[in-house]
Amino acid sequence: MRTGSGNNKDENLDFKSITLERLEKDALGLKINDNDGYLRSYIALAKFFSGHKAIGADEFIQGSHMVYAWMPTILKKLETENLSPVLAALNSAKSGHILDISDLSLLKASINNSIVGASKLLHFANPALYPIWDSRVYKYITGGTSVYGLDKPERYLGYLHRLVEITESSDYKNIHDIVSIQLPYEVTKMRTIELIMFLVSGPADDK
Repeated sequence: MRTGSGNNKDENLDFKSITLERLEKDALGLKINDNDGYLRSYIALAKFFSGHKAIGADEFIQGSHMVYAWMPTILKKLETENLSPVLAALNSAKSGHILDISDLSLLKASINNSIVGASKLLHFANPALYPIWDSRVYKYITGGTSVYGLDKPERYLGYLHRLVEITESSDYKNIHDIVSIQLPYEVTKMRTIELIMFLVSGPADDK
């Protein structure tokens, strides 16, 4: 289920550079190592989040530290006091709502002031709807080397809407199958589209 459409999408970044044709070409060129520790850890994190019907304070704290194990940045700031609005936003996302800029900004502020960290938490809360957002993906979209603007919630929301549009296209199924058949576990379409961009872009310093 997906309800709500979010608002205030950032119009300054052209997400139309993410096309079915480009994704298919890049997917066909991928050779995924299914023994890669990063890829294998994904399913463990997914199981942790899917094992909870709702995200409480403990799950938020544990999950935040788990997703930051995927990042070169240490988790220095984590909201542990006023968690009610944070948990409300996360559980809204888990139930299928697209969060607006206000809620995304709230989540960003609660976890290291990072929309990248927030996106990873959101992805595991609802992997069918929320994509991971990081510097590799950003560079795939922009075609550049700068990550200026990466941490704007508006840009993450614009990215989310573009990926929803693509993954809901019947033409994306073939691209999804090209990637998913190489993985040792089932993944959502939202995961395969992000994984294509992540792997094609190569190493980067994820913010």
